[in-house]
Amino acid sequence: MKKTILLWRTLSSPKQQSSIARSVRPSFPLKTLQAVLAKLPDLDVQLFDSRSGLFLQDDLRVSLQTRHPSIIVIEAASYGLPEVRDLCSRIRTPGETAVFLVGQGPTSLPDEFLSALSDLPLVFVVAGEPEEIISKAIAEYVASGTFELIRSNSYNRSSRRPFRHLFQEFSASPAIVYSAEELSSYVYRFPLRSDRKLVWGHAMATRGCPHTCTFCTHMIRESYGHEVRTKSLVTLRAELRQMKDLGVNALAFADDDLTASRDYLVGLCDMMIQEGFGFRWTAHARVDECDEGLLRKMKASGCSLLRFGVEAGSERVLRYYNKTCDAANWWRQARDVVRECRKLDIQTSGLFILGAPGEGFTELLKTAYRALFTGFDLLQLHYYTPYSDTPEARRTGAQRIINHDHYTLDACNYSGVSSFALKGIYFLTYFMFYLNPVQICRTVWNYHGFVLFNFSHFMALKLGFLGIPISLVSLRKKP
Repeated sequence: MKKTILLWRTLSSPKQQSSIARSVRPSFPLKTLQAVLAKLPDLDVQLFDSRSGLFLQDDLRVSLQTRHPSIIVIEAASYGLPEVRDLCSRIRTPGETAVFLVGQGPTSLPDEFLSALSDLPLVFVVAGEPEEIISKAIAEYVASGTFELIRSNSYNRSSRRPFRHLFQEFSASPAIVYSAEELSSYVYRFPLRSDRKLVWGHAMATRGCPHTCTFCTHMIRESYGHEVRTKSLVTLRAELRQMKDLGVNALAFADDDLTASRDYLVGLCDMMIQEGFGFRWTAHARVDECDEGLLRKMKASGCSLLRFGVEAGSERVLRYYNKTCDAANWWRQARDVVRECRKLDIQTSGLFILGAPGEGFTELLKTAYRALFTGFDLLQLHYYTPYSDTPEARRTGAQRIINHDHYTLDACNYSGVSSFALKGIYFLTYFMFYLNPVQICRTVWNYHGFVLFNFSHFMALKLGFLGIPISLVSLRKKP
């Protein structure tokens, strides 16, 4: 008799749901786990992604009531705790159903999630990347009916050891498979230069980031660990080919840093060129990992937009963030890379942080200057926020932050200027960038095709931008 395995990702937070410009990616951990479990015999695996909008919550509850799953794998953010509690209260055979909790919420708040499910005897928090250990645990359960492996390798009531798993066998993971309906349910809002309607696909070629920026947290990244692991290009080719067959023409790489492994990226670009996929694609990159040769290779494979986290205009703040070991040359590298991208017709987005501890008015103006005059096509500004699992939280003595989604965090002013001044620089930088006549002309030239063929996405971006001031009212000065 087949055993039923239920995979579920909880809904977004209320604030996320109201943010019309919010992008929604697939759950790479659950999709990978689904692909791994498909190779095991005697399993009936169902995946419910509440963020995709493909089904109602009632569908999930009906499946829970009628199919009596042996194992439920739940991916949740910290704000998903009420949903998790509600669903698990409906389990009809609590002594026979095991619950594996994964994702940023259980990873950062394991005790809270265990307490919320105190009525269930078989609850295991699998922190970090769960695919490898959970697939082995399910194979053990199918073979012997026991949970000894997961019990000794998870955070649970009998063993509160802080495990952080990494998917070490990522290179051997099977290809993720999507249906056309499933792909269409995920929304990616970044504009690309395009003369057609964009049909988005999503991929993750690497796991891990080798850098140690002090403000960064695994809780808002797509993967864990500093060790870079790469997916087999044969497997990735199969994924991309299947998406191409479904009509995908734009690809969003979810990697934390796609340029971290130059040799792998060159091989990836060569594969995409040889296959003739014709995707326009976008990814995160670093200015100190790009050069003319690599950018030309990326452009030839379809690269259309690169997002660079350049963070600050001040060398002191860059060193404080541990962003680079060569702060003196950081902005020379950034200018050279942005200039080369413009020559190659690769759009660039600059990501900046405002309000580092002790960051003064002059330093903030340097950051604003870099944002306005480096030559980026798009701009994103974020307030500095010390996530509770980062070195920054320990340095600033920040209170524990239980919500690890930087889109919904209340901003707190740790800088050396008043909140009024910080908000003023934030607003003025945005307005001077996007309302500059030269920038307006450049934007119209770059994105008129995107607007014509993707009008609903354009309106979502426009409304999201106009809604920026609403999110700033909670900015307060740190005492």
